[in-house]
Amino acid sequence: MKSLRAGVRYTDRTNSTRDTGYRYSSINGRGALENYDLTDIFRGDADVFRSVVTFPLETIGNYTNTLAAFGINGAPPFLPSGSNAQSQQTYAEYGAAYFDASPLSIPLDGNIGVRIVQTNLGVSGYYQQVPQIAQPDGSTATGAPQYAAIAFQDSYTKFLPSLNLRYHLTDALQLRLAASTNLAAPTFSQLNPSLTLTEPGPSQHAEIHTATGGNPLLKPMTSRNLDASLEWYFSDHEYVSVAGFYKKINGYIQTAITPRDITFPDGKTYTYQVTSYTNAADAEVKGAEFSFQQFFDFLPAPLDGLGLQANFTYVDSQAPSPATSGPVTNVPLELLSKYSYNLIGIYEKGPLSVRLAYNWRSKFVETTAGVGTGNLPIFDQPYGQLDGSLTYQVTQNFSLGVDARNINNALKMSYFGIETRPRTATISDRRFSVTARVTY
Repeated sequence: MKSLRAGVRYTDRTNSTRDTGYRYSSINGRGALENYDLTDIFRGDADVFRSVVTFPLETIGNYTNTLAAFGINGAPPFLPSGSNAQSQQTYAEYGAAYFDASPLSIPLDGNIGVRIVQTNLGVSGYYQQVPQIAQPDGSTATGAPQYAAIAFQDSYTKFLPSLNLRYHLTDALQLRLAASTNLAAPTFSQLNPSLTLTEPGPSQHAEIHTATGGNPLLKPMTSRNLDASLEWYFSDHEYVSVAGFYKKINGYIQTAITPRDITFPDGKTYTYQVTSYTNAADAEVKGAEFSFQQFFDFLPAPLDGLGLQANFTYVDSQAPSPATSGPVTNVPLELLSKYSYNLIGIYEKGPLSVRLAYNWRSKFVETTAGVGTGNLPIFDQPYGQLDGSLTYQVTQNFSLGVDARNINNALKMSYFGIETRPRTATISDRRFSVTARVTY
């Protein structure tokens, strides 16, 4: 036994949101309009209509001018439906024992520990219905919103053990093994209990009715993890490693669309497709990773400052689809690509440091059920971006640098369900920045 460590941690987080919502008004009769040219969108590579009718830029770029054009005085009021609050207190205790078996001629060291976390959670918001009101002439009009305050409390305690082992096969070759249990609480936005439902008018009865909200009943995600890696350090700064990992996730949080029958004050009931979050059934993540780093200092000067970093990751993930109707199918976990790799060219020579990095990932699920998708998942297509940096250490305490982002001007694209249903195309233009850094 080398040492024992123990500690406590307390957090108290609160969040309050107030939102005015939107105000809609026709632009007809609201002053001069102009055509805005779109032919240069995507530098002219996009096949879109050539112009749109809009306010002059000096109007829409100035909030005061916009209000004046619409004849509006003052900011919109804050409505109860746009207000919600969350509070979270956590009490954590941990203990760990560090050991080294080398005195027993066993080349093994590591640690074993446990963390106990208690969480107290409170969320509040408003449930809002906007009804249709019958008029004397038999027509209907949108009535005043009706609010009901709602609040939820929850408390849970989790026991999170961990074990980390390192076995020295040789002075340069080592095997690492790890087992642990982790906890991830839902975000405040996911827990937001507020929901607004607007009753459809006579011309909207046959339409699909939708709404979006959080889920105050979400539970935290927990995962049981197994990791193993074999690492060969053939110099102080050079290595090759292979690793494998497996995670069993309980209560994985996904986006889902659920049909709900909503009855309004006039007694009429409509089915709404409500997009929210849910704790899906158990999910699995397993995969492998390869990493490599080497400096080519055996080359003649000035090439002896060259180096290379590379890694490749394979991830196989699956969870039951959050669809609430139809056959149960498995889908990849959100935001996880099956394949990804990074290639980084390095140059370190005297005061000069240069990095050129290319990062690529295969397609991934952005969300399993996006708003307005008809319960279709949203996929992001494969994407690769080239970044670079150059730093010159002028003195021990002062350096100058240049950073470049998205040098290859890569295009990000997403789609609904299948590639023939495109959703977005986005370019984050090349960005260059100059930095000066002082350390003392």
